[in-house]
Amino acid sequence: MKVKWQVWNKKFAIYYRRTGTYQVHDEENFARPGDIVVIKPCAKVSPQKAFYVRNIVRQAGRFDYWDEMIKKREDEVRQSMKEELDRLKSENKSLFEKKRNSGEKADLIRERKLKAMTEAFERIKAREREKMENLAFEETR
Repeated sequence: MKVKWQVWNKKFAIYYRRTGTYQVHDEENFARPGDIVVIKPCAKVSPQKAFYVRNIVRQAGRFDYWDEMIKKREDEVRQSMKEELDRLKSENKSLFEKKRNSGEKADLIRERKLKAMTEAFERIKAREREKMENLAFEETR
């Protein structure tokens, strides 16, 4: 934990900043880097820790929640894209077998992946629209 404070210099009549680092006991492990907290002295918990976190004045950004949501969304998109790609492959199997040149096959695969991705995104957007409509409908009740 880094502690900052200001000290008045009589000779130059200015404040200057000082910092110190302390080991602080956070029993619930709630404080995160960037949080502004109040620390209080206590009986030594360990050879280095003589302070504990009393309360959190201002929280820094909590990205755990957003990381989880983003990962969930990415997995959903990957799964949806895979389903669309499999569907497109099964529909266009004969077309793929007719292509002899490896460049033509690569172009066809790229085209299918792009189509699968756009369809997957459209399906996800439609699901989100349905959720929003259901929420709006529930609120009007």
